[in-house]
Order: sequence, then structure tokens, then C-alpha cells
Amino acid sequence: MEEERLPTGVKELDDMLGGGVYRGVNILLKGGPGTGKTTLALQYIIQGARLGERGMYLTFEESSDQIMRYGKKFFPDIESHIKNDAIRIMDFSPHITAKDSVQIVDGKKVQIPDKESLDSAAYIEDRILDIRGQTIQRVVIDGLQTFATMFCDLSSSHDPEELRRALSRILLMLKKEGITTYILSEETEHQGDKYSFVNFGVDGSILLAFNEALDMRTMKIIQLRGIQHTLRPISVQFIPGTGVVVSESQKHRV
Repeated sequence: MEEERLPTGVKELDDMLGGGVYRGVNILLKGGPGTGKTTLALQYIIQGARLGERGMYLTFEESSDQIMRYGKKFFPDIESHIKNDAIRIMDFSPHITAKDSVQIVDGKKVQIPDKESLDSAAYIEDRILDIRGQTIQRVVIDGLQTFATMFCDLSSSHDPEELRRALSRILLMLKKEGITTYILSEETEHQGDKYSFVNFGVDGSILLAFNEALDMRTMKIIQLRGIQHTLRPISVQFIPGTGVVVSESQKHRV
């Protein structure tokens, strides 16, 4: 029996992939600052909500109110999905100042861990592992570098190997639960970073980039295990109220 496909929310990309990505995979979404990783990840989460699937957005880099601003710009229905508990945002970012576990952001409830509780690497890992049993089907981990730095700083041993093991446990748990996960990483195609080991623990990776010479944004599938795909960069546009779409001139290529 053919494995179930999960639509990403970008129609042309889903068509190219034969319906989307496989359910339960971990996908690394990487690119430099401002290349659209958060927008593409939100589109994936919101597409799930539109299809009746619950999603969890874990932000380690930008605050929950920043995520909401991006979301409302491109996806006007994000507020209704959060109100209906189809999407939850958990804020682990350095911007946290309050101790309340829930704050109101633009009139909506957003989960924010107690700042004192965040002073523990185990707490962060436990909260992610708590996703088990919550009927969550889509997860985004936004800010790999900040997550890794925070984890190492809070860990008693400050051992990068402990980070590697913890991230492996998290990704394995999500996969076993059948949860499809996007991990957002700030890196370019030719320049990785000290946390690039995550590339070997995921089922696929997609690169977002700028092409200044042609004045365009591009999306390139580096790899997706078990799925045939083009290796060429695809020109994409970010349209307020719609999200990420493949440029008209590129549609014949996908």
C-alpha cells in the first residue's frame, strides 16, 4: 500500500512531489536570514489546519507575537485556527519576559513557558516530548541554532554530544508518532554550521535563497527520501494573503 502523502500548502510543489511529502518525515528547511523559512513553515502548519489536522509551532528564535504578525500578513485565517485550537504556538524565544504559561497575543491564547522553568535543558526536551498523545499531526521547530545554543548553555555538561542525542530523541519520537516535522535552520547551501549534523538525521531538506542577479527568490529541494524531484532551483513568490507560490514563469518546470 502506498504511503500517505501530506500536502505542504504550496500547490505546485505538492503536484511536483506527487501529492506532498510522506507522513511522519522530518524535513530540514534551511536558508539565510529573510529567505522565507517562517512563512513556508506557517503555510505548512495552516494547510494542515485547513484539512482538519492539528499543528504545533515551537519558536526558539522569534517571539510569538512576531510569528503572529507574519502569519496574519500571509494567512488571514491563522487567528481562527488558533482560536479553534487547531494550531498552538509555544514560545521558547529569548523574548520571553512573563511567567504566565499562557499569554494573549492579538487577542489569542499562546502557550509561553515559565521563564524560570526554561533554565533547564531537560525541561525544553520534556515539553517537546509532551507532544505525544496530544493528537498533533504537524510540528514546526523554528530556530535550530537558537535551540541548540540554548540547550548547550543550559545543559549541565555543555556537551555538544548531549545536544545531538537529545535532538535525535526528539526527531525519533516525532517520527514514531507519525508527526511530520519541519526544522528551520539558518544556513546557506554552501556554508553549513556547527549543528549541520542534523542533515544526517532528517528525511529531506529544502533550501530557500535569494538570487540577487535575477532579482528573485528560489526554493531548491536538496533531497527527499523516496520521492523523485527536480534538482533545479524553482522561482517562488511570497504574496500577502496567499503565502508562497511558484512563479508563473516556472510552473512548466515543476
